[in-house]
Amino acid sequence: MVFVGPRLFGRATLAPARTPLLNGLIALQIVGANLGVAAALGVNVARLARTEAELPALCARLRADRTVVAEEAGVMRACGRPALVHPFITTSLATQGMWDSKPFERALSEGEYSAALLPFDPRTAPGSVHAERWTAAELEAFRRAPLVEAAPTGRLIARW
Repeated sequence: MVFVGPRLFGRATLAPARTPLLNGLIALQIVGANLGVAAALGVNVARLARTEAELPALCARLRADRTVVAEEAGVMRACGRPALVHPFITTSLATQGMWDSKPFERALSEGEYSAALLPFDPRTAPGSVHAERWTAAELEAFRRAPLVEAAPTGRLIARW
């Protein structure tokens, strides 16, 4: 049960009067939330530091590829390459019938793009976050890529 919001910002009454137990629960909830945010921040800072240290090696691995599709546009821009698609946006538009994904899916599966930089292993079923960012046909094209290799920063490169 959430105690902080209704007690601090609303008129909701959880108890007739403040009690030591309720005050303790509110304090515990605030401390717990702060610890959770601090832990998440620590994980993200560590991942960012690793990515920053390994970015030159990752960019070098992609240098020979003529066109690279990536889930993370920021990584491509950091390598001095264009972000060819924004998969979350294009998949959302395709789902709504506002974008025809078939030409891109066909080009991907036929190897018109030389590589795909992915934060997941395309040979296995992706987690829900990645599955929502790509269409089923795009994920299938990644799965069928003739070569999948590990890359710096913990990412994988699917190559055609």
